[in-house]
Amino acid sequence: MLAALAIASVVAGCSTPSTGYPPAAPVATARRLENLQAVASRHTACPAREIGIRQVSERVFSTMGCGVVREYALVQGSRYAEWQPIMPVNMRAANEMVCPLERLVVSAPTENVRQVSGCGRSAQYQLACDVSQCEWAMTTPPAGAGATGRVVEATPPPGRVTAPTPSTPDSSVVVVPQRADPAVDQAIRGQLDARRSAIRACVPRGELTMVRAQWGRDGMVRLSLDPPWQGTQSERCVQQSVGQLQVTTGEAGAISHVVR
Repeated sequence: MLAALAIASVVAGCSTPSTGYPPAAPVATARRLENLQAVASRHTACPAREIGIRQVSERVFSTMGCGVVREYALVQGSRYAEWQPIMPVNMRAANEMVCPLERLVVSAPTENVRQVSGCGRSAQYQLACDVSQCEWAMTTPPAGAGATGRVVEATPPPGRVTAPTPSTPDSSVVVVPQRADPAVDQAIRGQLDARRSAIRACVPRGELTMVRAQWGRDGMVRLSLDPPWQGTQSERCVQQSVGQLQVTTGEAGAISHVVR
């Protein structure tokens, strides 16, 4: 994955000094991506060789290793470009929505947008960047009982670099609370039920479909079907319809869910 990102960076070109104002945003070169592995390793106490990198936007990257997921922005420091940790959207939402972390569920309809729900309320956040920082900013007021929070104008990151093709579709990500409790089960089943029509359309004759979801400590969820659909185009259709799911419990797990 890192090699693929490196190739994409080379194609994008290297950063060059600029005399204009504001200064040009730094570019994620291969060397800087290697440095990101080292930075994430220090922050997570996970060996650098086990840190995977996934591109979220032009300057924002997600690292994953030893069951821990972190996001970093490449920003221009006083002298050099540096990797700046981004406050996780669930932590920011917990403060702004006045809801405990363990009761929040975050879904990602697009790369730069997160929908946060919990405590009977919901709000939308968008990734906003300038040369010196990136953060998740609330773009719609919390809806629901006792809604509160601060809304800011979020400017989407300029441009968009095409990310390397992931091993599974990347149309949707669900992040659940960082502990093994019923919220994990509920969040995944909710995502499968939300795509019920698309999943049913993948299986001939509209038969009941048993979808199995398995994940390791890296949090990436692998979907599969029972025979006779296992390994068939129907299974690939379901995977494409659901998209990529991710949990952040740091523990392996599995569920089976019947889509009726």
